[in-house]
Amino acid sequence: MSQHDDQHDDHSDAPTDEELAAMPGRLRRRAKRAARQRKLAAVKQARAEERSWDRREAPSPWPIIVAVALLLAGFLLIPRLLSGNGAAAESNNGGAASSSSATATPQPTTAQSYFMGDGPQAVETPSFPGHSPVTVPSPTVPAVDRSKPESVATAWAYVYHSVPRNGEYGYMAAAESYTAPELREFMRAQAGAANSALAGKAPTIAEDIQIKPAGPDAPADTPVRWSRTIEVTALSHEGSRTTLSYSVSLFLGEDGWSVTHATQNFWTVK
Repeated sequence: MSQHDDQHDDHSDAPTDEELAAMPGRLRRRAKRAARQRKLAAVKQARAEERSWDRREAPSPWPIIVAVALLLAGFLLIPRLLSGNGAAAESNNGGAASSSSATATPQPTTAQSYFMGDGPQAVETPSFPGHSPVTVPSPTVPAVDRSKPESVATAWAYVYHSVPRNGEYGYMAAAESYTAPELREFMRAQAGAANSALAGKAPTIAEDIQIKPAGPDAPADTPVRWSRTIEVTALSHEGSRTTLSYSVSLFLGEDGWSVTHATQNFWTVK
């Protein structure tokens, strides 16, 4: 039965207008009030039935929510399951993966330091396996011609990279006369620093020093200024060789040329 038919049935017992007109005043008022109450009840019932139909016809959102949750769980769990299977496969291969990593060549690490605040000192550190101990000769005080910047730069590189034993830096006094005071103090501190290129490698000796053209950012040469790139290779008692690259500047004073600036470009270990 339709909703319209239900409403018609609800009003079938209501008196007609003619019957209401024939009723006494009190009965007529009661009949009208009863008719209004029946009409209001019918309206409420119709609205309730409409809401009931809307709830039955509207799709429930829960199946969609559950499906989305299952998809997200799958995306999160599948990579973990696959990685776990990969680890198990490696362990079932008789340790092949661990043996290959044990023989791999270690990769250098990098750090930074500064020489007189002149830019970053790019550093590449680790020693490599297979070194054999060697005998390192004691350093000697190099002869220096202060009238030639090449002689001063070479002596500077030799003195500050030839270390008799850890903590013994008295030999560096030979370079004080041609090293700027600020740079001299820094070089002394750097020689014993834990993050320096030659830390823990003493005794060392500077066995090769090369003077190369200055980099493109170096200041231009003048009658009183001289800029170059210096590469120093220091041999350690453990058999490793550390090559250090510097951008240096020397200035000509009353006593001759002096090293005033030194910026470390990089260093490598072989």
